[in-house]
Amino acid sequence: CRGRAACLENSALILDASCLGQLSCTFNQAPIGNSSCVWSLEEDQDNFGVCENNKGPIGHNSCTGYMACHNNTGTIGDNSCNGFQACLNNNATIGDDACNGLMACDQGILINADVEFPSHIVADQSCEGDFSCLGNRGNVSILGCIGETSCSGNTGNIGYKSCDGLRTCASNSRPIGEMVLTMEELADMDEEPAGSCVNPQKLAGDADNDFTGACEYNTGMIGVGSCRAPAACCGNSVEIGDNECEEFEECNECD
Repeated sequence: CRGRAACLENSALILDASCLGQLSCTFNQAPIGNSSCVWSLEEDQDNFGVCENNKGPIGHNSCTGYMACHNNTGTIGDNSCNGFQACLNNNATIGDDACNGLMACDQGILINADVEFPSHIVADQSCEGDFSCLGNRGNVSILGCIGETSCSGNTGNIGYKSCDGLRTCASNSRPIGEMVLTMEELADMDEEPAGSCVNPQKLAGDADNDFTGACEYNTGMIGVGSCRAPAACCGNSVEIGDNECEEFEECNECD
């Protein structure tokens, strides 16, 4: 609790080395772990608190960055939501090592809209990369949505190891791959499911300006191990089964 009004009117347990910065945990109502809710100690009249108005539990080493967990009402695990406005206005259940990157899992635009959207689950080790899961409203499996802008604006459920790569599943609206939301579920499986909607590029700097990600703008259900190439299934509108559309631009309906 270092910084101007850092823990003003706090009503919950805060562990060591947490709530550092101006207004960092002002009006906090939920427990916060070690080394979480950290931002600049410099005073700035325009600086909103990193975990100001927090109402959901936050784990260890989470929520570092400007407004990273501001107005959070969901649950945030360990080593998650680190980056500028990562998890801003979050109402999801976020696991460990998830939502790290510039505006990763930022729900600001949607939560402040006239319509309130239901909560969702973001599993461990998912939504990694700048703008990944920005405005996402779908459930995301373990190791889902990896890479810049992956699953940005997504409203569908994302399966295990699916939507891996730059712009993959951005603006997707349908289920993709096989859902695996917990490590226990994964351990009970006879075989690890293959991911869908994968391209090797992860960063915008790795691609041309006109690059489109696998399953970007998809509106059709996609099975397991499908659409594993750049631009594959972009704009797809039909149901795609397992292990299909694995070549560059295959099953692409984008203009």
